[in-house]
Amino acid sequence: MKFYFFYILIFSLQILYGYSNNPPNGRTGAPGQTTCASGNCHNSYPLNSGPGEMIIDGTSSYIPGEILNFTLLISHPNQNRWGFQLCSLTNEMEEGGIINLTDDNNTQISSTSGITYLKQTTNGTFNGQQNLVEWDFEWEAPMAGTGPVTFYFSGNAANGNGTRSGDYIYINNFTLIEEDNGCSLNGDVNLDEDLNILDVVTIVSYVLGNAEFNNEQFCNADINEDLNIDVLDIVMVVSIILN
Repeated sequence: MKFYFFYILIFSLQILYGYSNNPPNGRTGAPGQTTCASGNCHNSYPLNSGPGEMIIDGTSSYIPGEILNFTLLISHPNQNRWGFQLCSLTNEMEEGGIINLTDDNNTQISSTSGITYLKQTTNGTFNGQQNLVEWDFEWEAPMAGTGPVTFYFSGNAANGNGTRSGDYIYINNFTLIEEDNGCSLNGDVNLDEDLNILDVVTIVSYVLGNAEFNNEQFCNADINEDLNIDVLDIVMVVSIILN
């Protein structure tokens, strides 16, 4: 009975004070997801209302496999506590790329059904900071052929009163277009415009850890464009030579 009472108490406190330390996943406003303005949550005002906004600062295109840095910003002239949640999805609503932490004091990640969510920590609510806050993160672009990837994100511009009332919820999205990485994909790792057995030997040496490639060599050797050079690429290079 005491355990049951304790559980009810904890649940009631979560309902009252929200999830400043770890908001539940699936609240980014992406297709098929809800937001923190749904139901009996932060519903004092309509979604995306008031003088605030939420945006991402960063490049709008990516080259497969590259690592990019972004800043997520939320602003409101009258609020002083903040929260957010973000995920990166392909057009097929599958996870696109890899989200990495660059500030584990203010941000954290967790996953549900194969989707990784970036969100604030308790310290990352910046309690008492007015007008504008920002969170930084790193994103590793997916393999070639993935196509557009969209960051879906939601944010809470809260008044810091310790309840779910008086808070503004914002959602937005930011799409990155896949660029041509400029790879020849022809196996010519010696960069002499002649594909032959010497290129095969060089790739084998790389796979065994006895050689290093620059970006152009790596691109040319990664025939199957999976961002990894292995025996499958060697087989494909040999096939190109024989044909």
